[in-house]
Amino acid sequence: MPRQASTFGCGAYVNSCDESEIMANPVAQLSKGLKTYWLGMSWLRQNPKYLMMLLIPSFIGILSVVLMFSSFWEHRDVIYDWVLFEPGESFLWVIAFNVARFFASVIIFILTLVSGLLVSNIISAPIYEVVSAAVERDKTGKVVEISLWESIKLIPEELKKIVAILGVSIVLMLLPIVNFVAVFLTAFLIGWDFYDYPLARRGQSFRQRREAALKDFWSIMGLGLWLTIPGLQIFLYPFAVVGGTLLNLERLEKIEAPVS
Repeated sequence: MPRQASTFGCGAYVNSCDESEIMANPVAQLSKGLKTYWLGMSWLRQNPKYLMMLLIPSFIGILSVVLMFSSFWEHRDVIYDWVLFEPGESFLWVIAFNVARFFASVIIFILTLVSGLLVSNIISAPIYEVVSAAVERDKTGKVVEISLWESIKLIPEELKKIVAILGVSIVLMLLPIVNFVAVFLTAFLIGWDFYDYPLARRGQSFRQRREAALKDFWSIMGLGLWLTIPGLQIFLYPFAVVGGTLLNLERLEKIEAPVS
């Protein structure tokens, strides 16, 4: 199969850039990640069957988030009693309590949204796997297949990633001093969730997949920035699996290419 022409300046699906260039030019890599999301959408327009398939995770994502928020709203008084202090009677105590309640609401809102989307990703993982495999087959002419038993053995690795993403998200939300930075780190975490399907098919561990993601840190962040847009992320979320797969295939072809 002929190799495709360059799209990113380093080879469309074969990264001919060295590691020093990747780390030395974060702006270019961030821009590449932003563009790759829409390259993925272009691929979906050319393959409408998979576009229609990804509408299912979109519906599941909306349903998961709605159910999460409904559960929070139903138990909000219990949650606030658990996370907030008992207000005093003075005017300053009332102000402090309301400020704390506001920040608690923001944190709970974000965690509820992230949790709902992660639950959606777990449920929709088989669909994402099918689409990611189709992208790999289309771009490389082959795809790595894994058995049902191998898929089951990867579940603990997936759970590790989900725990890591949730854990870091909670820490970021509890550190308001780094809120600006938190937006970009959250974008990376969300993008990472769509990045490593090809690595999972190759049976790589959580540690190996984490290390690979860190090497593409800026590109993954660029991909994930589209998924942090308030109100739109639920709808944009499922389609990121194509862009994430393209980024990962680029990394893999560099690693797996024979040395001449």
